[in-house]
Amino acid sequence: MDHASPEQIDIETVRTRLVQQLKQIERDVPAIDVAATIERTHIRRRRAKAALDRLDAGIYGLCCQCNLSVEPEVLHFDPSAPFCNDCQSEVDLRRRNA
Repeated sequence: MDHASPEQIDIETVRTRLVQQLKQIERDVPAIDVAATIERTHIRRRRAKAALDRLDAGIYGLCCQCNLSVEPEVLHFDPSAPFCNDCQSEVDLRRRNA
């Protein structure tokens, strides 16, 4: 698997995208299905803030489970992604089986 090293990540671009994501989350809360929307919003906010914390700690781009690099395409799609594809698959499987 080809992973980007943390040195290959443009930190300021990622920081900008995460801050924009947080701002977008704040604007996206529709009035329908308020409880579910609020829960999803809280999850998205926590993920974005956690990614900013990882960025500040110098560990952004490393999988929170296996500590290998998260695939660049995953981070491009979701800059707050905490897991590489393999670990995300394991997390998804555990959730389905819970």
